[in-house]
Amino acid sequence: MKRYYWKIWYIYLIFIVFATLASGLSVYASLALGWVVDDVINKDKDKFIFHMSFAVAGLCASLFVSLLNDFIFKPRAIRILNNGLRTTIALKINAMSYSEYSENKKGQYISWFTNDVDRIQTYYFSDIFVILEVIPGLGVMAYGFYAINWILGLIAFLSAISAILLPYLFSKKSLKRQNKSSQLAEEKNAQAVSLIGGYKEFSYRNQKVKFRKMISTVNKPYEKNDYKLKILLYSENWILNLITVGSQTLLSLVAIYLYTLNDTSSSMNISAGSALSAPVMAYTLLSHIFNGCGSIKNMWSVKDINKKFKTEVKNVEEYEPNPIEFKKLNINNLSLSYDEKQVFKDFNLEIGLNKKYLLVGKSGAGKTTLFKTIFGLIDDYEGKIVINDQKDYKQIDKRDIWNLIAYVPQSNIVYNVSMRDNLTLFDDSISDDKIIDVIKKVNLSSWLEQNSLDTILDNDNKNLSGGEVQRMAIARALLQNKEFMILDEITASLDKENRSSIEDLVGSLNKTILYISHTTDVNNKNFDKVISL
Repeated sequence: MKRYYWKIWYIYLIFIVFATLASGLSVYASLALGWVVDDVINKDKDKFIFHMSFAVAGLCASLFVSLLNDFIFKPRAIRILNNGLRTTIALKINAMSYSEYSENKKGQYISWFTNDVDRIQTYYFSDIFVILEVIPGLGVMAYGFYAINWILGLIAFLSAISAILLPYLFSKKSLKRQNKSSQLAEEKNAQAVSLIGGYKEFSYRNQKVKFRKMISTVNKPYEKNDYKLKILLYSENWILNLITVGSQTLLSLVAIYLYTLNDTSSSMNISAGSALSAPVMAYTLLSHIFNGCGSIKNMWSVKDINKKFKTEVKNVEEYEPNPIEFKKLNINNLSLSYDEKQVFKDFNLEIGLNKKYLLVGKSGAGKTTLFKTIFGLIDDYEGKIVINDQKDYKQIDKRDIWNLIAYVPQSNIVYNVSMRDNLTLFDDSISDDKIIDVIKKVNLSSWLEQNSLDTILDNDNKNLSGGEVQRMAIARALLQNKEFMILDEITASLDKENRSSIEDLVGSLNKTILYISHTTDVNNKNFDKVISL
């Protein structure tokens, strides 16, 4: 993650230079306004025009330079940082094993790309630039106070220390609330996704009232925590405002007192204009302090979120394939427990080249578990799985297994993109002719007659029936053109005619196929062997 932070070092440097220039111009303009007041008192018209011109020019120039930072350099940098963060999150997900990925709900991954990215952008990336703006500003203003009077500078310094220390009383509690807010946001997202996904079930059971009550209360823990957080923040702001008003009042009184001593004490020399400039500069100084402290607190508040994505993630995309020429696969003495239940004990199976195997068995017998193990999704088993009598499964990169085997699970994903991209999974090298040929093989021609390959599919399956989704998944697997296929209940949503069509298609393929079905006749001639679990 650190890598993409420092890729934009040149933007940081430009931003600091411009921030220093803007602060210098602003402080100079404040001092010049004090000189303007002195010119009015001294009735010096020429100096009045000169100093007023410089004051206005300084303010305008400061504003212009600040706008360059705020509207050009800062947004550009944050956009680059956001893209880098999203890439890091994607790499983190890509690097997960099947079991690691399954530990989280889909809502949590959605929250990573939405809530977490938004919070890091708001409370981290944006505040990096606040701090880069504050640091040079403090140095410039310290020089400005030194130029006016060291006593006023000391008062301003003590006020700044108070502005840093007093809000610390609230910081721990507010940080705790902010971290809890992020956790509750993930939980409410996951709960909302779960409830929305189950709306039809509530509806069919005439439980819409219960659905309304449950979906309405999903946000309550988050809102309760958010309310307490706001109370803490309001209290903190009240203290900061009190410090601001108190310091300005004290500076004004001391400055006026020093001005009254002007005629009798040269060591305390201060003009009327400087006496008026000091509170204005103090306000700017405290604003910088408040902004800097607030930014540090904000960055600290998302440290746990940031930490999730700050670890160095191996780029799994940097992968050199090691192709496997499949001849056979042997499962020797496989023993496997799942949720403390023994699924397999000393199970043996040999899978030969271009053979078709029909797996049957009652629910919970381990059919899908066996498929996931062969596909490399489960590796906490005892025994051995060997390819071609020489390659132990546990020694093979899982990605090489996935390059060999096409796996079609029971539930299939429809992406909210075109039919073409759904079938090819965004592989532009697959021609439309090949896509149409596969569509005909899986009996989706009638759908294509009414639509086109460019038709956008709905990921809620509103423009595809359950059977069409299954056939699309089969077509997707066929387009991968892998020599080994695992098909898990792929005809479950099809009628008898379409089931027979798919089974005949499976039988005609010159591939090794493992096929689960609770509807296929065990005497079906499309399969070389029936495995009963």
